[in-house]
Amino acid sequence: MAMVAAVEARDPYTEQHSIHVATYAEELARRAGFSTSQIEIITLAALLHDVGKIALPDSILKKPGPLTTEEFEHVKLHPQFGVSILKPLEFLDEELTLILHHHEWFNGSGYPSGLAGRAIPIGARLVQVADCIDAMLSPRSYRHARTIPETILELQRCRGTQFDPNLAVLAIEWLREQRPVDEAAH
Repeated sequence: MAMVAAVEARDPYTEQHSIHVATYAEELARRAGFSTSQIEIITLAALLHDVGKIALPDSILKKPGPLTTEEFEHVKLHPQFGVSILKPLEFLDEELTLILHHHEWFNGSGYPSGLAGRAIPIGARLVQVADCIDAMLSPRSYRHARTIPETILELQRCRGTQFDPNLAVLAIEWLREQRPVDEAAH
């Protein structure tokens, strides 16, 4: 939690983001039928997925508008930074793989390794869906928060490209059943 607090202290727009992502990932992992130990690994990886943002300069992390191509290339290093920061904690071995690959896209156009489909660890695919749900439901300096119906449309649109198709369907079903967090809280 100290690592999460350090990341969130640097960027007011990510307040509670890691906690939301962990909560969403835990719920999706339960619905997907993962074992208790797998759920714990996925939840902890989701909680720590953005620790590498500690290594990003404020000029990028707190920029009020869109990033340049060069700035975004630097942001894309945060999964590797996170793994480097957390690697000394040997008990996080399985979580590190999920943290490293939480920005891989199902169609192979993600980062850092360009993995595709089932080559991406299932836990990383799940963390990515949870991460994107919270990002869409949260306001940013450059855009308003999306509504749950808008978030569902985006999950449908990116199903099979950015998101694992089965996990996107699972997330859509979950979002239709309940509001994961009160939209007014974002």
